[in-house]
Amino acid sequence: MGVHALFIDFCKAFDLVDHGLLLRKLAKMNVSKSFWLWTRSFLEGRSQQVKLRGALSSIRPCLTGVPQGSVISPTLFNVHVDDLEDCIPSYLDINTHKYADDCTQDEVIPYGSTSNMQEVLDTINDWALRNKMKLNAKKTKDMWICFKAAIPEPPSLKIGDNTIERVNTFKLLGLWINDTLKWNNHIEEITKKANKRLFYLREGRRANLRTITTLKFTTLKKTTPKIFLCTYNS
Repeated sequence: MGVHALFIDFCKAFDLVDHGLLLRKLAKMNVSKSFWLWTRSFLEGRSQQVKLRGALSSIRPCLTGVPQGSVISPTLFNVHVDDLEDCIPSYLDINTHKYADDCTQDEVIPYGSTSNMQEVLDTINDWALRNKMKLNAKKTKDMWICFKAAIPEPPSLKIGDNTIERVNTFKLLGLWINDTLKWNNHIEEITKKANKRLFYLREGRRANLRTITTLKFTTLKKTTPKIFLCTYNS
């Protein structure tokens, strides 16, 4: 038995949300009229302008997208992709996990069975096109997890003519996972980050900078030590 995992990446996920589609989906959720009107007012009528080396571009309207940095934007994006797994036939027996713009599918493949993940990927790609979004073939990855050599790997996945890269490790929501289900890669990455922060702290001390340093190790909520280093001139 093996597990086939697919890590979907959308091109410019928050920027490509179509306002009309989003508002129609929101209406189907039977939200109050006042909230629906407020959301429409929040999305529509926005404009953007670029400043580069003192020069300003012309003002152009923002016809798609939810504003990044806004508290409500991740919720609106979740509404937009809420029906994604509905397009996947139940007989494929695929698990879908979504968190904001991160979307992961996995399936358990018993010995002698074949993977359904290519059909799932094709279905999701069709959903993306209908909803005016686009899958990022370069950043979308898959992983095969199996501890028995007798079970062959599934065929490579494709988005159109682009072959999806099969990886041994992948960072998902801050956690590094690998096809051996061991913690080695995650521990190595955490150690690198901690050493880098400790290096900055040592360099500040060698330079005789007046510092206020706070070192926090929070085991329940955080997996990395946080070092806050404030320097100022005397």
